Amino acid sequence: MSKHPPPLWARCLILVLVAVITLGLAFLDENFGLPLQDHDKQLHIAAFVAITVLATWALRPERPILLFIPLLALGGLTELAQFAPGISRTPDWLDFGFNIIAIATTLAVIMAARRLKRS
Repeated sequence: MSKHPPPLWARCLILVLVAVITLGLAFLDENFGLPLQDHDKQLHIAAFVAITVLATWALRPERPILLFIPLLALGGLTELAQFAPGISRTPDWLDFGFNIIAIATTLAVIMAARRLKRS
């Protein structure tokens, strides 16, 4: 594996695509043809763990905690998008809470791993 990461523009493009897909999923029907409605909270956690890891990888911030507010905004947008007319999904504060938990926990693990790597 190469020690050189892809260029910043490519990493940011991947991050933007993942964010757009995440927001797009917020507009789909509740089950969007798959039997996933019973796993909604787990899907929120998985999505925002993945997005947080990708954001940290793509942007490589010196202080990953600085990504918390932008990722929190994305998590909020996924719920706010469900207020749009014609959407059969309903926003849920608990979903947003699971987004926050996933983001915060993932950032904490990344920061701890970085500290251990430095010591």
